[in-house]
Amino acid sequence: MWRSEKEIHSMILRVATQLSTEAADEKDLLQVILKGAKNYGDADSLFSGISREKFIVDNCKSIYLAGHLTTAVTASRSLMLLAANPEWQACTRLHGSYE
Repeated sequence: MWRSEKEIHSMILRVATQLSTEAADEKDLLQVILKGAKNYGDADSLFSGISREKFIVDNCKSIYLAGHLTTAVTASRSLMLLAANPEWQACTRLHGSYE
């Protein structure tokens, strides 16, 4: 588990480092995290005891997991609603085929 954690940590930092040197003019979520990390750890910062690397890695993990869980819950809820409503199922089958 520690080896996996270390590998994930290094992968995230590698992508962040590559992005910060290659695509500094683009505006995406990782750029916002990197910009926030520049100011992170200042003496008057709320979280001054945590390293910038940990800030970047933790935020990337949180966003990934939030997106994954949201998608999984949405798909599960949709399937449950379709199972509970056969008329919606039939309508979905009728309008969902794009052959």
